[in-house]
Amino acid sequence: MQERLGRNYLPDPAFIKETKMIYGTKRCPVCLKTGFVDVKEDELFTYLRGEYVQTAFKSLTIPLREQIISGVHPACWQELWGQEQVNEGDYEDVND
Repeated sequence: MQERLGRNYLPDPAFIKETKMIYGTKRCPVCLKTGFVDVKEDELFTYLRGEYVQTAFKSLTIPLREQIISGVHPACWQELWGQEQVNEGDYEDVND
């Protein structure tokens, strides 16, 4: 294991990719509760550096990405709109 050397310490990149973090989301406008999403640490760092949610959080489903953006929980989305959110394969990317 690497020793911590003040500000020069950098964690092993393999360790970061395997580490999960809990990211607190905005208050849901439907149930008025805050939520949490388990995310990979490297994806969170990419997002916090300014990358778009859909680009940074490639391992998350669309409903969980929407929760990060708007705070709406997947169950609240269904209650609000009466349908489940779309899945990855249910839409066409306009960039293709």
